Amino acid sequence: DNDYFDNPYENSLLRRLMHRREKKYMRLVAEKADKIYVISEVMKRDYETAFSKPCEVLTKSCDFDAEPDYRRVYGSPLELVYTGNLGLNRWKTLSYIADALSEINRDGVKAVLKIYSQTPLTDEMKSALSKGENTRLMGSVGASEIPGIQNSADILVHAEGFDEKSQFYVKYSFSTKIVDYLKAARPIFAVGPAQIASIDCFLSGDCAVCATQQSEIKEKLETLINNPELLDGYAHRAYEYGKKRHNERSTMKSLATSFKELTNSYV
Repeated sequence: DNDYFDNPYENSLLRRLMHRREKKYMRLVAEKADKIYVISEVMKRDYETAFSKPCEVLTKSCDFDAEPDYRRVYGSPLELVYTGNLGLNRWKTLSYIADALSEINRDGVKAVLKIYSQTPLTDEMKSALSKGENTRLMGSVGASEIPGIQNSADILVHAEGFDEKSQFYVKYSFSTKIVDYLKAARPIFAVGPAQIASIDCFLSGDCAVCATQQSEIKEKLETLINNPELLDGYAHRAYEYGKKRHNERSTMKSLATSFKELTNSYV
């Protein structure tokens, strides 16, 4: 989370004063640390500048050693699946995707967006996300059901808000869902600003079809839906990127090596 840098959207004077004090202690901790771990490449760049000290990225990892379960046959219509929180205007971004589907499906339903979320829906959110046969609000499901839902999808959707306030709060965030998506070996459609950590990950890894502006959503989504070879290609890219960057075995080995080097330096 974006905890170190000042929050321009904080209205409480008391909270701003408390944060100024917290920053002093965060800097003291960073100065004393032999090693600093951060959760994303965007955070790494900014924190290395802020603390004048190298940082290392550490995220959730999974077992990528098994044979990936690539989808052999795609649905008709294609099922786009979003699983996660709708806060910080993610619901607005999903509504843009729903609007794009309404146009793409004008001459026949080619794809449907299914939204699984525990976020309570306001009337405004329900109205924006209810686009007839183009979207389905699936409500909340248990955590144990999510992997099966992701594995049954034709395309997995990642969405972030485009407004500046939402961008501030998620700038460094790297959801555990991203690693789950990569492991599912499904093509990923990611929508959100290029400069935030999650979208930066997909762009730098070239492992998802990304729309970094609202105006790009329909064109990018339509291209993905209408080209089966792209679906296969991005499914493979997603899994291979996850295997390269988030493999549990290599992550644990790297951690063990780092801890050994740190402890040996004090012997």
